[in-house]
Amino acid sequence: LLVGLAAVAGGLGLVASPDGSALRLPLAILEPSPFHSFLIPGLVLLIVIGLGSLTAGVLVLRDTEHADAAALLAGMSLVLWITTQMGMLRTINALQLGCLAAGIAIAMLAVWRHDNARHALTA
Repeated sequence: LLVGLAAVAGGLGLVASPDGSALRLPLAILEPSPFHSFLIPGLVLLIVIGLGSLTAGVLVLRDTEHADAAALLAGMSLVLWITTQMGMLRTINALQLGCLAAGIAIAMLAVWRHDNARHALTA
């Protein structure tokens, strides 16, 4: 849920201000990437990472049938997002590494939850 809230906030900031000014991001950081503004990355951050993570978090809290799959998808989406960002921007910083760790942890916890639920059914 925290990843989702942060991604929605960041995505809204980028979509509202595609020049990066709302988040104090210079357009120059996009030079190595195929993007000329933050609009498309902002939409992906908002919709895929933000809303996807919030949806997964709610499903996990409600312990629904597809909660683990949603959490795994959210975690892997975050891993893909941040590794793509690091590659395109040719940067590695503490925030990116923290996001990478969070994505891996979310995915691993989803697998752990799924395995534990399956073992509980067979016990």
